[in-house]
Amino acid sequence: MFIVILQVFRLVKIVFSSLNRFRQQISTTDTSTQAALPMRIFRHSTFAALIVSLIFLVSMIALVRDSQALNDGKLIYGLDDAYIHMSIARNFVEHGVWGITQYDFSSTTSSPLWTGLLALIYAFTGVHENLPLILNLIFGIGAIFAANRLLMRFETPALYRLVLLLALIILTPFNTLVLIGMEHVLQILMAILLVDEFFRIMGADEKAFRVSDGVRLGVLSALTAMTRYEDLLLIGVLCLLFLLKGRWRLMLITGISASVPIIIYGMIAMSNGWDFLPTSLTIKSGAMSYLRNATWQGRYQFLVVDTYKIFANQHILSLMLLSAMGAFLYIYEKSRDLWDKRLILLVIYALTTLMSVRFVSWPDPGTFSRYEAYLVALSLIFIPAALGFALPHRLTRKLIPALVVGLILLAFVLNDIYQRYDDISFRQPVVTATTEIYRQQVQMGRFLAEHYNDSNIATNDIGAVTFFTDIHNVDIWGLGTIEVARAKNDNIYSTARLAEIVAENDTQIAVIYSVWMDGYGGLPDDWILVEQWVMENPPVILGYHTVSFYALNAEAVPDLRANLDLFAPSLPDGVRREVAS
Repeated sequence: MFIVILQVFRLVKIVFSSLNRFRQQISTTDTSTQAALPMRIFRHSTFAALIVSLIFLVSMIALVRDSQALNDGKLIYGLDDAYIHMSIARNFVEHGVWGITQYDFSSTTSSPLWTGLLALIYAFTGVHENLPLILNLIFGIGAIFAANRLLMRFETPALYRLVLLLALIILTPFNTLVLIGMEHVLQILMAILLVDEFFRIMGADEKAFRVSDGVRLGVLSALTAMTRYEDLLLIGVLCLLFLLKGRWRLMLITGISASVPIIIYGMIAMSNGWDFLPTSLTIKSGAMSYLRNATWQGRYQFLVVDTYKIFANQHILSLMLLSAMGAFLYIYEKSRDLWDKRLILLVIYALTTLMSVRFVSWPDPGTFSRYEAYLVALSLIFIPAALGFALPHRLTRKLIPALVVGLILLAFVLNDIYQRYDDISFRQPVVTATTEIYRQQVQMGRFLAEHYNDSNIATNDIGAVTFFTDIHNVDIWGLGTIEVARAKNDNIYSTARLAEIVAENDTQIAVIYSVWMDGYGGLPDDWILVEQWVMENPPVILGYHTVSFYALNAEAVPDLRANLDLFAPSLPDGVRREVAS
């Protein structure tokens, strides 16, 4: 965590030193070179990153203002999951409990680094809802500068770096990732930093290896693994390359450093009665569920045949993978060196993408396709970086035909990524998502905080309802309740099992999407529907358009109905009450 903070200070130092050098250039340049000064500034190593960072910040200011204008002036994140991290961090700081509630430990986050950073800063500043936004802005700028440095390592000219960095923030898209309030921007930053360090250390003489090199590589490996568990796939690729190159020491440093924090976190979870892996992995990962019970033939089908079919049937990254393979052949024809750093960069990208799609993001890439966001970012940086040597530094008439053909090919290659960007930015706009979270999950949290703040409540979206309250929570979906998670993983989750779990926890009411239990036999017959909140507009990102309020016994009905009546006048526009008869 402290290394990340140090990286932020280094980033600030780079920005101010860059601006200072610009000022010195202007003050010391004589009249004869004044005309060349704009081009000298443009070619400065950090100019492209500075310009793109400025565009990024200005666009984020506009986006946040648009969101606040629709949400009664409040900062709201576009996914309820963001509040899960914030809830765990709050409880850890205020009560010393790593859990979605202050009462029990829960291994719910698959990004211990992100949650830990929130907790660390909360410990010094207090709990503030704007912290994920601030961190994501910082990490977004860090990712821009890290990508710029990697492109410079591969000798990419300044104009191309500017274009590529713009493509990075627009097509990934950074704005959406920032406003959903989660760890995906940090994931992009850590992946780029680790790969950049890999090439720095691989390019150095092995005899010149220093302890500080090992420390830096180990720390980056550990932080990357703790950012998101699937980053272990990228780390595994780097370890394999270290092994093939005969750099055993580097392989061990990378592998052990990445594994130790994951093992420690898993052991802490098990000591608290949870499983080794977080529930966010065991419940959401279809690959893990299938491979756990599959035969050897089924695993071959899954790993080889199905992987081929995924990309052969035009996954959004299929053309990028084909481009990487084509670039590999082209560069190899030029260099005839399998350890050419440009070839290795393409290998890192291709293997990481294949494994990540197969094990993590297929067939569900998550809301806003966020599980594939870092793969898109790597596509936009790694492939052009590998081909940077072939790009012309000056445009001449002779190059115009080749440029036209190249732009046409680029349009084909980027078509699927553009369609993804279009879906995320215009068909699932994050500002609309923040409004939906405000009208549904945040209102659920407000209602429970006012009328059931320390009661036993069953829910299925556990972020806002635990961050804004002090409830005892039973998560009927399983992320926050290990009994439900284990029942689902063992294929024994049912109406009867749900009834047992809520009875064991003396649960009073339920605030849920009732349809989510349809696949498990439905809700218990003795649950009494009291009221529903219905979104008047079709939802963009919500799990369901209707939240149902149930009393779990007849005695709870009068209070629940009265409390809902009291709360009703404060419901925002766009939410319709439907009171059960």
